[in-house]
Amino acid sequence: MNRKIEKILLGIILILLTSCETKTQRGNKNFDDKSTNKINAIKRSFKIAESKNQIDNPVNEYLTEKLKPIRENFKRLNSIDNGNWSSVVVKELGRTNEGGEVAYYHWNNELGKIIAKEYGETFQVLTEYYFLNGKISFVFQKVLKYNRPVYHDSIAMKEMKDNEVFDIKKSEIIEERNYFDKGKLIHQLSSEDCGSPMAEEYLKAEQKRILKKMYRIVKFEKE
Repeated sequence: MNRKIEKILLGIILILLTSCETKTQRGNKNFDDKSTNKINAIKRSFKIAESKNQIDNPVNEYLTEKLKPIRENFKRLNSIDNGNWSSVVVKELGRTNEGGEVAYYHWNNELGKIIAKEYGETFQVLTEYYFLNGKISFVFQKVLKYNRPVYHDSIAMKEMKDNEVFDIKKSEIIEERNYFDKGKLIHQLSSEDCGSPMAEEYLKAEQKRILKKMYRIVKFEKE
């Protein structure tokens, strides 16, 4: 095979590869756009409700008195109308999976609470941080887990040999309550467990995880 024919064949191969790559990129873009549009539609029509005029009822009697001021503070802060805060700062979370936002609520020049919302293809997360005397007091998280990713339609179901499509009605909400005393996590309640006392080492690990994310969100307000 002479060099002229080799160059022609090489040119044809490059054209074919470029064509395939362009189609793949176009297909991925259409897929991403479809997924993003559906996520945005869900964000507009179905959102996890924020705590408003709610109380946190006792579950474990052995901690009732210890958790009482935390619960009272939670009730006080989520009962304040948005227009009555000294200031409210809202920032978009552009670095998360599918976006979100964080709202910082200030009372008499002190941070009272933070409401963080994050969205993904398979979930929504609403995390509420409540502060007491300048320290974290209560962290209430609600996770809405979709039964399937938002783009999982009838076509995807057949391709994956699955038996379900995305259905918001089949999603489940998991709630987690974290109680802090002077910055230390002393108790955690989850809708997935029976509410029994947590081991000390487990609480330490959870405290580290929760505070790490909280500090990052607090810092984000100043960025």
